[in-house]
Amino acid sequence: PDLEAWLSVNSLIVGWLRTSIEPRVRSTVTFITDAHKLWDNLKERFSVGNKVRIHQLMCQLASCRQEGQAVIDYYGRLAKMWEELQTYRPIPACTCDAAAVYEKEREDERVHQFVMGLDESRFGHV
Repeated sequence: PDLEAWLSVNSLIVGWLRTSIEPRVRSTVTFITDAHKLWDNLKERFSVGNKVRIHQLMCQLASCRQEGQAVIDYYGRLAKMWEELQTYRPIPACTCDAAAVYEKEREDERVHQFVMGLDESRFGHV
C-alpha cells in the first residue's frame, strides 16, 4: 500500500513540475520519472543559489563608507551585512582548531573593512 501511495504522489508531483516548466526545457527532462531526481536536475541547471547575493554583499562591504554617519550607525550597517554574509558562508564545524583560526581571520577582515570605511576627515588615515 505504501508503494502505491508513493507512486501516485510521485506521478502527481512530476506532472506538476512538468506542466510548470517551459516546453523546450520540458522536452529535456521527459525521461526523468522520479520527482526528487527531476527537482534536483532542474535545481542544478537553473538555480543560481546564493552566489549572486554573496557577490552583492561583498560589493556593498567593499564600498561601505561612514559618510558622516555616527560611528555606531556605520558599524551597524557593516554588522548587518556581516551577519547576512555569515548565514550564506558559515564556518564549518570541526574537531581541530581550524574553525577558531578561520573565525579569527574573518574578525580581522571585519576590522579592516570597518577601519577602511571611516571618514578620513574625522579620523585621518588610520
